[in-house]
Amino acid sequence: MSAGKKEPFLNPQPESAWFSESAIRILAGYRIWIVAAVWLCVRGYTLWGLTPNVFVESFFKLTGDWLDGYIPYSDFQVAHPPGALLVLLLPKIFAKTPVAYGYGMAFLMLLADVALLLVLPRILALVASGDHRDDITGRYQGALVCLVYILLTSVFGRLLFQGYDLLLALLLAAAIYYALRGKAIVVDLLAAVAIWLNLAAVVWLPLLWWYGAVSGGNGQSRGNGELLRVLPQRAAVVAGGLAVLFLPFFLLSGKSLLTVVTSQFSGGLQIESTAAGILMVAARAFDLELASEFTQQAMHLGGGLSSGVAVVCTVVSIGVFVAITVIMVRRLSAGDTEAGRGLWLLIGLLATVLGVLSTSREFILSSLVWVCPLAAVLALDGRHRISSKGWHLLGVNLLGAVIFFFFYPNLIELELLPALLLLI
Repeated sequence: MSAGKKEPFLNPQPESAWFSESAIRILAGYRIWIVAAVWLCVRGYTLWGLTPNVFVESFFKLTGDWLDGYIPYSDFQVAHPPGALLVLLLPKIFAKTPVAYGYGMAFLMLLADVALLLVLPRILALVASGDHRDDITGRYQGALVCLVYILLTSVFGRLLFQGYDLLLALLLAAAIYYALRGKAIVVDLLAAVAIWLNLAAVVWLPLLWWYGAVSGGNGQSRGNGELLRVLPQRAAVVAGGLAVLFLPFFLLSGKSLLTVVTSQFSGGLQIESTAAGILMVAARAFDLELASEFTQQAMHLGGGLSSGVAVVCTVVSIGVFVAITVIMVRRLSAGDTEAGRGLWLLIGLLATVLGVLSTSREFILSSLVWVCPLAAVLALDGRHRISSKGWHLLGVNLLGAVIFFFFYPNLIELELLPALLLLI
């Protein structure tokens, strides 16, 4: 195929149609001020009169117990990995009340939010490399991707700043950025830190490693056998990073890695999982014992079948993860340009994270924040079949936020939530 007929990966023309030429030049010329103004207005409105929710209050109590001398995983159960405990501890050092602690958490997440706004335009520029993009188009699209990201995340409201999921989103975006630049060691260290914060981040590794194996610096795809050569090195970096990060907690608590893993799931099976919703519908249809309860603004399953449902959800989640990974590995291997492989890396990670979250035994709405940066970049692609995926996530986020904030107790009382999830 000749260069003149080659389809661009990020064609600026569809986005340009949203604005006049003069508006595009204004957005490109004053992009920093415009993005900063929108960010301040949206985030300021979100955090105005912030009050701690049940999650923040539980974080405040948990970290208070730790500072009082009790040992995590040994003296009391913790549903978070060690890295998350350190993040949750930082605001507690300076905060004496739940309200002050909530603002401290929000401040940490705002820092991650700003860092994401700095990383996203750079990811967009790398994925769009090789296209016919002049300086104005590049600056315009860089501003636009930041505005789209703010839009995608604004629907979460205060929930965006009352957890640490924005840190996971930042680590994923940073790992993608350095993967596109060919910095394998940095990618693996970022992945290790992400796993230290949330064990589910381990699902990022296969596609990140495969991209490093098939992506060549000269624009030509390497052979698939390259993975066998680089895999031991990359696995060693991740394992070494995890050993350094986890070892102090093993020595402190005297517990094994298995204890840390199992403790993360001690809160029960959350009904936000699509697989759990389907199984609950089946249980209702056959009048089987599968109860539901509403604790800490989350719905959990109980009853005699709850442990079996958890096992089924785990098996389904692993199956979905393997299937998506195999499909995306083939897409990455078939890419003939760096931009094409970079685009499929974004799509693959988006699909992998969403697939695993929606079928695993636990899923919280704020976990969708992880993939919002990926969706913002994909939403600017010139092809509708790709850009629509980014905009679809906005609809999912909006619907989930509406259910979470306004209709959750009512849906539980009416036992309509599983059916609604199945419909979605």
